[in-house]
Amino acid sequence: MGKHRKVNYRAEQARKRNLEKAENSRKAAAQKAWWGKNGKTVIIAAAAAVVVIAAVWLLCSYNIGPGGSIPNFFGRLIGVEENWIVGNAAADGETPRYYKLAAYDAPEGYTAVEYNVHNDELVQDMRFKDESGEKLVSDFFLSHVQGRTPEDQLANLTVYISSLKNSGALKGTIAGMEADYLYLVSDENTIDQPGMSAATLAIYYKTPYDAIVSVNLNSKVTPAAEVPTMEQMLAEAEVLLANLEVVQ
Repeated sequence: MGKHRKVNYRAEQARKRNLEKAENSRKAAAQKAWWGKNGKTVIIAAAAAVVVIAAVWLLCSYNIGPGGSIPNFFGRLIGVEENWIVGNAAADGETPRYYKLAAYDAPEGYTAVEYNVHNDELVQDMRFKDESGEKLVSDFFLSHVQGRTPEDQLANLTVYISSLKNSGALKGTIAGMEADYLYLVSDENTIDQPGMSAATLAIYYKTPYDAIVSVNLNSKVTPAAEVPTMEQMLAEAEVLLANLEVVQ
């Protein structure tokens, strides 16, 4: 029978440990060499990825608002033009959501004056005044009312002006768009000028954002016998609102 070689267990374990250490040292040296060659590239790539992610986030913030609303980037609306009517569709206590409701450019002969009846600096309304004092419409404004329909608004208005001469709530096409409107005459008691009167044409357009665009055209004050008729005010509205574009 052959003789069995006696194995030194401790020596064998030590040999294995030395082999593992050598292999780990080799891997560490290879990794160090790789990082020495490629580490800068990896760091730059990682930084670029962070920049790209941040850029995508910013792009979304700039271009995507909830429910199609205007992007609101840290309290500043992005992409809003000066000739827009802008309203906030959020209810009290909700995060503001601003929408473009209409666009309008001032007609020749009228000057824009500061006008905002809302306690919100991001909302945009407009008012224009005839500086010459010779035009049939002396001033007019374009605003909006949130949470109302044209019918609601006219119902309230007719109650408020019930003592004045008025047409009652009417429907028709004004400046190429369906509208609800009302014509009224303010008498000498209303304007506090004996024997004088002025006419107003109130127009309301629907929008998709639970808001209406409100347009009020006011005639210059004249002797009562010369106050513009409803037909004259409607004709003037066609001219003044020719470039009005209401979002519908």
